Amino acid sequence: MASNQEQLIQQALNDLDIGAEKSIRKVAAKYRVSKTTVAYRRRGRNPRTQANRRTQRLSLEEEKTLIQWIRDLQRQNLCPNYPRIRSFVYEILRNRGDSRPLGKNYVSRFISRHSELRTSRSRAMDIKRLSALDPTVIESFFSEFEQLRSQYGVEIENIWNMDETGFQMGQTTSNFVAYDASIGRPVAPQPDNTQWVTIIECISYHRALKPYLIFCGKAPELHMFPAIDELPDIIWAFSLKGWTDNELGIDWLRRIFIPQRPIGKHSILILDGHDSHSTGLFQYLCLQNDIHPLYLPAHASHKLQPLDLGPFSPLKAAYGQLVQRFALTGLATLNRRVFTKLYIEARQTTFTERNIRAGWHRTGIWPLNKQKLLNDPEIRNFGRTTPEYQPPATSDGLYSTPKQSDNLRALIRQIEAKTTPQTRRAVRKLGHSAIQEHTGAQLLRTQLRELRQLALKQELTKRSKRIQKETKQRSWNLEQVRAALAPKKVHFVRKEGGEKRILRYDIEMASKRRRDVATLDTQLIEIYDDLANEHEEIRLRAAHTLLSKFASLDSNSEQKIKTILQRLFRGLCSSRKAARLGFSIALTEFLAQIFQSPVEQPGLARSDILDILDKQTSPEGSTSGQDERDHYFGRVFGAEAIVKSCILFRPHPSLPLWRDLLQFSCDLALKKPWLRQECGWLLFTSLSYLRASSLDAEFAVAIIESLKANSLVRTPEGVAIWLEIETCFADATLPKGVWKHRDPLCKGEAALLSDVMKHAKAKQLTDSGESATSQGAATWSQQLHFSWDVILSNLFLPADQNAKVSSKRITFAQFWTDVVDKSLLLPSSSPERKHWGLLLLAKAVATSPSEYLKNIFTPNTALVWAHHLGMDERYLHRSAKKAVQALQARANRDPSIVSPAIQGLVLTASGLYNFDTITKTKTIVKLLSVADLSSLEDLVPAVCEVIEQTEATDEKQADAKRRSFADILVSICARTVVLVNGKNEDPNPVAEMVLDTLIGLAYSNKSLRPGCRMFKPLPSFECRKYLRSRIKTCLDQSSQHRAMKLWLLRHTIHRLKDVHEQADHEHAIVEFDEKTEKIVEKAWKRLRKVAKTTSEASIQSSKAPATELLEMLYGLAILQVYDGDTDAPGILQDLNDYQHSLRRHSSDHNQTGDSDPMLEILLSFASKPLRFFHQAGLQAFQAFSSQISRQGLQSLIRVLETKESSSGTQDIFDFDEGANHPLGDVEHDQSNGHISSSTTSDAELLDSDVEQISAKSSSIGEGSDEGIEDDQAELEAFDAKLAAALGTRKGRDDVDAEDTEGSDEDMYEEDMDEQEMEALDEKLAEVFRAQKPTTNKKQERKDTKEAVINFKRRVLDLVEVYLKEEQLNPLALDLVLPLIRTARTTSAKQISNRAHDVLQGFYSRCKGSNVPVIDDGGGAVNEVLTYLKLVHEEAGRDNSGAHAAACSRASILLVKVLMKAQVNVGMMVDVYAETRKRQLLDPNCMVQPIFFTEWNNWCVTARDQLAS
Repeated sequence: MASNQEQLIQQALNDLDIGAEKSIRKVAAKYRVSKTTVAYRRRGRNPRTQANRRTQRLSLEEEKTLIQWIRDLQRQNLCPNYPRIRSFVYEILRNRGDSRPLGKNYVSRFISRHSELRTSRSRAMDIKRLSALDPTVIESFFSEFEQLRSQYGVEIENIWNMDETGFQMGQTTSNFVAYDASIGRPVAPQPDNTQWVTIIECISYHRALKPYLIFCGKAPELHMFPAIDELPDIIWAFSLKGWTDNELGIDWLRRIFIPQRPIGKHSILILDGHDSHSTGLFQYLCLQNDIHPLYLPAHASHKLQPLDLGPFSPLKAAYGQLVQRFALTGLATLNRRVFTKLYIEARQTTFTERNIRAGWHRTGIWPLNKQKLLNDPEIRNFGRTTPEYQPPATSDGLYSTPKQSDNLRALIRQIEAKTTPQTRRAVRKLGHSAIQEHTGAQLLRTQLRELRQLALKQELTKRSKRIQKETKQRSWNLEQVRAALAPKKVHFVRKEGGEKRILRYDIEMASKRRRDVATLDTQLIEIYDDLANEHEEIRLRAAHTLLSKFASLDSNSEQKIKTILQRLFRGLCSSRKAARLGFSIALTEFLAQIFQSPVEQPGLARSDILDILDKQTSPEGSTSGQDERDHYFGRVFGAEAIVKSCILFRPHPSLPLWRDLLQFSCDLALKKPWLRQECGWLLFTSLSYLRASSLDAEFAVAIIESLKANSLVRTPEGVAIWLEIETCFADATLPKGVWKHRDPLCKGEAALLSDVMKHAKAKQLTDSGESATSQGAATWSQQLHFSWDVILSNLFLPADQNAKVSSKRITFAQFWTDVVDKSLLLPSSSPERKHWGLLLLAKAVATSPSEYLKNIFTPNTALVWAHHLGMDERYLHRSAKKAVQALQARANRDPSIVSPAIQGLVLTASGLYNFDTITKTKTIVKLLSVADLSSLEDLVPAVCEVIEQTEATDEKQADAKRRSFADILVSICARTVVLVNGKNEDPNPVAEMVLDTLIGLAYSNKSLRPGCRMFKPLPSFECRKYLRSRIKTCLDQSSQHRAMKLWLLRHTIHRLKDVHEQADHEHAIVEFDEKTEKIVEKAWKRLRKVAKTTSEASIQSSKAPATELLEMLYGLAILQVYDGDTDAPGILQDLNDYQHSLRRHSSDHNQTGDSDPMLEILLSFASKPLRFFHQAGLQAFQAFSSQISRQGLQSLIRVLETKESSSGTQDIFDFDEGANHPLGDVEHDQSNGHISSSTTSDAELLDSDVEQISAKSSSIGEGSDEGIEDDQAELEAFDAKLAAALGTRKGRDDVDAEDTEGSDEDMYEEDMDEQEMEALDEKLAEVFRAQKPTTNKKQERKDTKEAVINFKRRVLDLVEVYLKEEQLNPLALDLVLPLIRTARTTSAKQISNRAHDVLQGFYSRCKGSNVPVIDDGGGAVNEVLTYLKLVHEEAGRDNSGAHAAACSRASILLVKVLMKAQVNVGMMVDVYAETRKRQLLDPNCMVQPIFFTEWNNWCVTARDQLAS
């Protein structure tokens, strides 16, 4: 605030100086400063902050210089302390001749005078961490992070951070304490155990995984762990020093991270570059489980590690406090058991979601904000260089201090214009002196900056090297050290694009001759550096530059060419993959230009190249570990470059040199078995170069001879090379005694080939047949060997395309069984071999011809595959999943393979009929979902044959197989419906065969397909029941396709009739009694007549006609009869009655049949759980909705008002035809023409409210009244069943309906004979068996309630259809109040919401004049007025907002209806007035304000309409 005031004062003074303002009062008012202050300051008074300037030791300019010095040191991370600042002030004073001592508090007062300065303790930080804060490194890390997230779609919950932290068991924290000085200084006890413990923690943005504790020791002991009831869910590990290592890092990954991360999603694991995190196995496990490790830049974890910036700091503080509390107990030793308890306690309080998220926020990783980190002063001021001096912006006023020479000269000129000549000369001299000092200071700054840059350059180029020593030497004298420090290497620094870059190039100096640095070719140095670049474009450009440089060399450049070759071969031994690739490309092209160019190179032979390769890539004697591996990889890359350059093949082929290179590769493969596959691949690829060079087969045979001489011919590499030579060189004569008939794929060599391909030791055979020495096995690799591709391609090759394929060659089926199934995929095989087998399975299903797919799924293959596919936690689960993904991808590309794949996987003797169940996948279902019709037509007969003739002696196993195969048939039917939908074709044979098979198994003992064979074995009752449900599922799947739906239903019903009419019913299992038989026969006749009236044109129309709907209802009812539904005969009888009434009234177009029986039928269909039945009922209800009477609507209302209990269920299904009106006991008064409500209706409504409230306050089945009511209902149901069995109660079903000709047949009761008595005994026994004691009343009541709720939901669908179709029908108003009551009284929230939705839809459609129309007579008006009053009464029964809104809109709707009927508006206002009165006077009235708010809004709109 003071600085702003000072600026305003300076601006005011400046205006006065330049004449912009002449009045002090005006300028003070302009800038809102004190007039007196401006006047005093214009007279020369100093500001308050400079009042004591004369007494201060340093001037204002000197203090500003001191502040700038402090800033420069801070940018170099060298902030000065108090003594250093004091010494700098002494230097300034000493230059002025002031030797007086400074005050004790001078530095602290100096800092307090300058608000921009602060004091704090400095943090010690490793110099490597300071140098790692390069903004380019930080930006590179964030770029890689963003690329991983976008490439794999990683979500925030799948981004993890893992880090280790260490603890000393007994280490405590220091605290402020109170103590008595007379006793002595306070001392805090500390446990004596200082063993080191390492903790591995892992967090995401939302949670933390369980910790991984690493103790010091070799093996755990029981006393190290807490008591068994106190054991936390963590992992304990042990190492010699308590540190982590490679094995423990992999163990953490397997036991902690992989099991606890989400399965099937890509994850990013952020971690530092510790050795235990970067091993090959660690990275392989990550790759196998879709984990992408993201390594932090070196020494930058203090800025980018969320764990370091989040939970770790409070964790250590909390642990230290707990250790101090433990020390107060007097125990001296803090053992591992106590440490575990304390650590878990500290972790629970610190690993909170807030601390975890704070770590992610501070790093800027999430939410992603890399700019937050780049704005960090330590990163923004990166680099220990002196910043350029940038003076602050200055004004032209007299009161600003000049910072540059130009400003100083301008100030001098201003002063000279206002002074005397003598004063001008003095000022001019003073200015010259100041300019000289300023210029000198600027030069000193420049020199200082250059010196610091040079020091940084020398520090970066400095390289440490061990001093050579003799054996057992442990001391060195001065001469030895001096000789070691003598310069022997030259370093160059160059700049590219303004970016500083350090390039290190070592040149070995000869002991007798020194090379001048000026003679070095710096362009070659740049080329070598670019060849090792990570970017491919830069590497290719560098190789092109090198070749261009070679083209410009003269003929006397032999030594330079050799030097380049030596450098290129040596570059292949780099540990960087990019360097190997770059140098390999350059070397290949360089060799090709040397020996294939028209200009010959004297003194350089091709044999010299092999010598240079051997010399430059041979590891030194003391080289070991990774350096040795790099050299051997360099040898392989060097040999590959020679082969690719074709210098041994063109222009003059050299077989001896080729044999030398072959021996070089074989020696390398024998010495280092882990390079055997790379060497084999080199020789394999060389065949393509031999063929491209049009060389004789002698060169190719030389490869086999070399392999045989080195006992490498019977290896996977040897097999691949042998087969490739047979394919590419038809005239090659391969050696005898290696393979029978000179073919590795000979039938007699299957066992030997199996041993070779799994890398077992196999004996070599000489020409005489004697056994030679055994060859060793190569190391295991997780990648599938390239030889498998060669073998499979040869086995898949047709005989007419390969002249050497004969009858003696092994078939693919035999190969897979002997070499793969019985070798790699045995249940007892090692996980490594199973891994190969599963990868080979994925390759085979992706590439094999369709006719070979059946041969792949052999017994062991299917078993191992299913075993590892069904267990997510297994090591080989990912490998097994790759095979499934390959099969699905193949099916998506080529649907024709679905049939052979499923037949081989499920239908063969070795297949798994329940593959999807065992593997917990939907492999078979997904395959069928992409199949085409031809594939389905090929598959269905095989499935039907297997399901009918299971060849299983065990009934349970046969039923299990039939269930699985039935599921497959249902999936086939669903796919067929999708494929043929909308096509006017003949009945589809696939769906027809599926239905014939399922119907035959479900309802007969004999097949319905051609052949009519008996089922073996016969299905059990439970199996038939399941098959019947699957038939309905087939129908259900076609519910969205009208044409297929009707065809499937027709075919099903016709097949049922065929089963029923089988000769002498020998094979039919469904039998009816005489009464049901007559009903079904009559239904068949009616169904045939209805089906004749349904034309193809009507089927293709947008809306199904009534005849089609009636046909569907007949078909579904007949299907229910065959399924044993006891209500189905009654439904059929109702349909017969309804059909007869339609036929009877068909002659009179003004009359329609009674729709109430049809409504009862539709309610029966609505109670069925299948979607097919429900949709059929909805469509039929939509067609017949205009014929439904008020009595029919009463049936719907009765269901909605039923209590959701067992007694409510009894009320639904035992309902009497004489039902009450939906409004209660409402009667028509013929004398006065209005509807009056009974005196008991209000009381009944109140009782209903009380019952519903009590039902809501108690759980299902817990009320005593409800239990008694349910028991009474059960007794009544039992009595009803008993009466029906004895025939003591005559119901509607006791009389048959009319036949098709309209004649009546009366059924009379007669005395029972012996057979009828026996039948009665069976019925009574069945009734008493059904009456079992209830063991779980609560569960039964819960199930009953759910059944009623589901039934109500279906009825609400019917109500919604009616309100949509009959919106203008006055009967629609009868449903409004029951819907409101249902929404209020139901105990199921879904029913309440559904009722409100139905009402809301009805209200939204009734806009403007689209409201129900009533007659002008008084009866209809009074009825609507009564509705309005009841709605107002209903509004006061609940205080919920939804109920109030529903009642309000219902009331306004009724008002609109009355207004349209020209009813006096005062009558409606009186109803609202009465409701307002009850709201004020009745304490039980719960009418909400919204009820009147919407009424008021409507009145405003209606007033304008009435006025117009």
